[in-house]
Amino acid sequence: MKIPLVLRVGIWFGVGASPRDFMEELLSDTGCHSPEELRDLFDHPPRRLMARPAPGHFSPKDVRLEKPEVILREALILGLATSAIYDPNRPVIWTEASLGRRLELYDPGSFYQ
Repeated sequence: MKIPLVLRVGIWFGVGASPRDFMEELLSDTGCHSPEELRDLFDHPPRRLMARPAPGHFSPKDVRLEKPEVILREALILGLATSAIYDPNRPVIWTEASLGRRLELYDPGSFYQ
């Protein structure tokens, strides 16, 4: 059986780039003072989801090619996720590790439907 995929998220910042520094600058450019402010600007899954590493063939969003809004939304979702759980009620936490993840988010309840 296959668990239905909800969303794949990930950002590619480039070789040697600091994901956190990049996002802090992009956040400032939008006039936001905190990643928490992004909750009101971008849609994101409203319920808790399971997370797992995205498959190797997944291509993350490239910061050089995507609009800032796309990158900010991806970063919001990544900041609400750990390597195993996405929780929209947790604080938005941007670390080098969290911003560097490539995840598949899925609803485990849909497995039983």
